Amino acid sequence: MRRKIGFILGIMLSVFLISTMFKTGPTQASPEDIKIGIIGPVGLPQWSPAGMKEGAELAAAEINDAGGVNVGGTYRNITLVEGDENSYPSIDIAEAQAEVVRLYDEGCRIMIGGFRTEVTGPMIEMAMGLEEPVIFLINGASPDELISDRVPVNYSVYKYLFRIMPTNLTTHLYTLAGFNQYVLASLAPIYGEYLWPDAPNPQIRVAVLTEELDWTLPMHQYLTNPSIYPSLLGPYANVTYADRVPEGAMDLSSYIGNIISSEARIVIHVFYGVAGIQFSAQWGATNVNASLVGINTMAQLQSHWEYTGGLCELETIICHFGTRTPIVPGLTEVFWDNFLDYTEQKYGTPKWPTSTAFGAYNGIYTVKEAIEAAGTTDSDAVVSALETQERMSLNGIARFTASSIPHDVFCNSIGPTWPSPQYTRAFMVQWVAGKLEVVWPIDQPYSKEFLSFPGELCTPHDVAVTDLNTCCGASAVHGGSICNVNVTVENQGGSTETFDIFVYDDDPVFPTFGQKEIFWSMGDVNHDGYINETDAELIADHFGSDDPQYDINADGDVDMEDIVICASNAGLDIWGYFGLPPPVGIYIITLAGGNSSNMVFSWNTTDLTEYESYNLTACAQMHGACILGDVNMADNTLIYGDVLVVHEGDWKGDPTDGPDGKVRVDDILAIALIFGTNCGDLEFDPNADINCDTKIRVDDILATALQFGWG
Repeated sequence: MRRKIGFILGIMLSVFLISTMFKTGPTQASPEDIKIGIIGPVGLPQWSPAGMKEGAELAAAEINDAGGVNVGGTYRNITLVEGDENSYPSIDIAEAQAEVVRLYDEGCRIMIGGFRTEVTGPMIEMAMGLEEPVIFLINGASPDELISDRVPVNYSVYKYLFRIMPTNLTTHLYTLAGFNQYVLASLAPIYGEYLWPDAPNPQIRVAVLTEELDWTLPMHQYLTNPSIYPSLLGPYANVTYADRVPEGAMDLSSYIGNIISSEARIVIHVFYGVAGIQFSAQWGATNVNASLVGINTMAQLQSHWEYTGGLCELETIICHFGTRTPIVPGLTEVFWDNFLDYTEQKYGTPKWPTSTAFGAYNGIYTVKEAIEAAGTTDSDAVVSALETQERMSLNGIARFTASSIPHDVFCNSIGPTWPSPQYTRAFMVQWVAGKLEVVWPIDQPYSKEFLSFPGELCTPHDVAVTDLNTCCGASAVHGGSICNVNVTVENQGGSTETFDIFVYDDDPVFPTFGQKEIFWSMGDVNHDGYINETDAELIADHFGSDDPQYDINADGDVDMEDIVICASNAGLDIWGYFGLPPPVGIYIITLAGGNSSNMVFSWNTTDLTEYESYNLTACAQMHGACILGDVNMADNTLIYGDVLVVHEGDWKGDPTDGPDGKVRVDDILAIALIFGTNCGDLEFDPNADINCDTKIRVDDILATALQFGWG
């Protein structure tokens, strides 16, 4: 029996020894997952099914499927731990902080979230006070103070705090204000009114309506304070109504009635919650010819169109995406499609991602790349990597600010264009036919043409000077002659425009708006810079009316006194009156969208200095500045430079041997050789066209012969 037991033990020992021979080393434990806490407004769509929860899940799944996060040569998966910030249906700060502690106890040293401002601040304080460092990336809450009152004030404590989405409220304010300033300037010629005597500019009535929340109060004050808002909204804005709406309000009819009574054309609205949905729906039902432009957090949801029954059509809001808009081509729309596929598999119906989904997705990849750059999950090393990181995100190039407000979203573009390099910025998007269309910036391939208004389309204003030349392209003109200056203008926008075309032979100095208004009060009712019979006839045509355009003494009646004022100033021009260099000429033109026009100005060279070069400048101009609201101001002005004024007849015709300051036989012979040619002919030379009539004839030869021997 003992032999049998010993035999069995021997076999077992042999098996064990043999098995150990085939092991290549000690047994390795699986690398520990990187735990990331996602904490947001559970119960709201910004959490799920279209919010930060799904955005984080999609990013984590993509990273894990690709092998995980490379931490110093070891690949580790990401595990998400969900937390409720307890901001819905009511705010509970203590529970929000308790959730931060729970995530910490479950091993999360990185957290992404914080949608509602009221709980985000306390959650940050809890996270920064825990025993081990916790990196907290804000995703949703936008007040500057969440970062600015912490990181630069006490860096050693708050260096682990960053914002991943969105841009801060200051950037939101300036983006919104700049957009409204642009729109108001474009609308001023259409809807502008002089709302008080001696008003310097036509005014557009504006209403401001904001929800009663802590973060909206500063914005409300900036947009309604008469000493501040003109610098934000521009000279055409007149805030005629402003109010605050209680949070969660469901009936906004009284506010809407006040807005309608104020005759506002633009309604700047700032809402966070369900009141914004109600406002959009109730406003849309009024069919008032005015537009909602502002911040409406709930209006970015796909469901907003359905909830309002499409009455949100043409509402324009700040957002960080459009409907499948290729902000970063090949990246943003791919994320959009993948998100829809992911949510369809999960819920049976595809869901649009909200801004918090964008933020969570960007945040997970931001953390991944920072850990890989640091080669460790050590919080201090990861912070250093985050501070120097620059990566392509779904919304443009993403990096964190290094000065002023460190660790905030870096943004250097708020205007109508988005120049390269394209760092993350806020967009203005408009609901059009069930989709969110980008309307600001205006220069991207995916940008919609322009802001639409209920009942009508405000198309782009875009006037261009497309061609400018003198005497069929001459580089030299003959002193003492009247030369033709040819100008071609195009209305490249969609609406009919009335504007001025100026041509100068010196550096142009345009009359200011104030000077033009003074000259109008003297009789220049058509604003062409001259007081003449045309103005008197226009006043006479409106005799007996109260039309303010022709009531130059502003007494309420167009009468004989207005005609007398005009007649007493007849013959004056605005340039001589104010001591400004006069133009070569001016045309007032009305041009329908898509059309072009050619015009000819007469340039008298008699008083110009011979053998000096002059620059001709043509500009399309309205009210002292090139076309208001023009989407491309650069092409409103064109310069035809270095036109040499020579003595009459000094030409010679040899391109390598130009004017020599003498009129001799060679000048006459050179003209004779191209006798009979016309502008456009191969042999024609515009410099030989002495009288600038686009043809070489006997009178050009005679004019040269009469100067024979000069010089």
